[in-house]
Amino acid sequence: MSESESRYWSQEQIDNYLKKLEEYDSQEELKVDMHTHTKISDGEDSPLMKLLRAHRMGLNTISITDHNKLGGYEELKNQIEKILTHLEETEAREDLTKEEKEKNIRGAKRLLKVIEEMNIVTGCEVLTTFKGCPYVEILAYGVDIEKLEEKLAEANTGLPKSGDVLCEGLKRIAIEQGFESDLYYIENRDDYKKLFFHELKKHPKNAFLYKDFDGETEEEQAKKFADKFFDNEESNYYVDLSEDNKKNRKSDMMAIVQKMKNDYPELVFDEKIIQNAGFVMSLFYNELKKHPEDIKRIQKIDSRMDTLKKIIYLGLYNEKSPLFIDLESTKPKLEKVIEAIHEAGGKALVAHWGRYLLSNEEVFDWRTPQGRKNLETIIDMCDGAECAYPDNPMDLRRLIYNLCKEKGKIISIGGDDHGKKEVEEKNGIKRRISKEGEQYQLGSQTGREVSELEWIKETIVSGKEFLKQVEEEHHYRARLKKIIERNKSHRKPTNDKESEIQSEQGE
Repeated sequence: MSESESRYWSQEQIDNYLKKLEEYDSQEELKVDMHTHTKISDGEDSPLMKLLRAHRMGLNTISITDHNKLGGYEELKNQIEKILTHLEETEAREDLTKEEKEKNIRGAKRLLKVIEEMNIVTGCEVLTTFKGCPYVEILAYGVDIEKLEEKLAEANTGLPKSGDVLCEGLKRIAIEQGFESDLYYIENRDDYKKLFFHELKKHPKNAFLYKDFDGETEEEQAKKFADKFFDNEESNYYVDLSEDNKKNRKSDMMAIVQKMKNDYPELVFDEKIIQNAGFVMSLFYNELKKHPEDIKRIQKIDSRMDTLKKIIYLGLYNEKSPLFIDLESTKPKLEKVIEAIHEAGGKALVAHWGRYLLSNEEVFDWRTPQGRKNLETIIDMCDGAECAYPDNPMDLRRLIYNLCKEKGKIISIGGDDHGKKEVEEKNGIKRRISKEGEQYQLGSQTGREVSELEWIKETIVSGKEFLKQVEEEHHYRARLKKIIERNKSHRKPTNDKESEIQSEQGE
């Protein structure tokens, strides 16, 4: 073919292209986001807030995929039940004003609409190791929650705790780099009482609350403070932080902290301390941001490390970085994680392949023969791969889609939304921005209704959809409709026409 001829398509090529366009236009655009995070791991939203935001944005299906945790589903149940109980108790009051009654009905209608129109596919994002890299993540979908928790616990049995290894590594790095950040938070990451008291003492304005608790050490003071407030069942701030309440203790502690702040408006306290409890890197980064000199020291190593995500992937996971921490021994093998997901009745998909390039180009660069081979290997081991994702460039998305199509695998779509955080500008104005970066937004990734995505609908109709399962047990819709209908029947007609309509409906 000559150069001049190669500029033009043949009629057959044109017909094929137009046929593909027609097929694409006929495919319905999916309104899903299968990769989101909540406060249960490192997100900003509560599970219910995530659900409400997704509905408001026009989505109809999401999955809450918190890191190595499935407690968001229990928390979502608790939140819905709490709001529904409040609506029922309010509706039963005899002294309700017209405005209060209308507000209550609006709340019931809103919650009913969300429960009727939204679907939740159970999910989790699990850290594992692949080719010696302990930061590859597998998305688990459509799982039995209790079963997956049990199987993941088995897969992690006998492994060193990653939090302990991270903590020791960060302490070493802090000494080597001359960080000024307070490491107390990561050293006591799982002790809510110590974290609270330490944060309290950091601010002189809080002295009115802790000055009467004497002791030779801060630990003794913290214990006396907890004895009076948190451990005393007669206290307004009593909270059950025992192992028996493991699933709810963080949310319970956050509620108590909020109550204390409401009761003592002058209290100065960073709520993220409790929100991030248990998460070494989140606590470390939260403290790091309060020390600009430490941020400068990190960016001197690599100027791209301007977010927690980039510090982790460019620093902690990167063997060539002075911030590297070897975590391989702390993560379960890929085969064990996939097996655990399958035994819990779920599907396993490798997450955001494009991000791993930040840490190891040799293993993860899909544009090289070895990188492509590694991608094919992991897709063969899993049920598929995350395709549409902010860190996956278009050529990688095409490659993942074609590989999954050829191999009879499935794909997923996800924005990795972590919610929005509040920041204060130099002029004092506060605004909310996406926690992980503007590209990681709820519903930001789109896809067409192709066969490789049909598993989402199949999971929903198979009875694995979370809200429908919970509905069978708690009858949310029936209870909400009862509130709405009862108020309708109690409302007096405002004119003859409305009276006539109600009469016809009664017949």
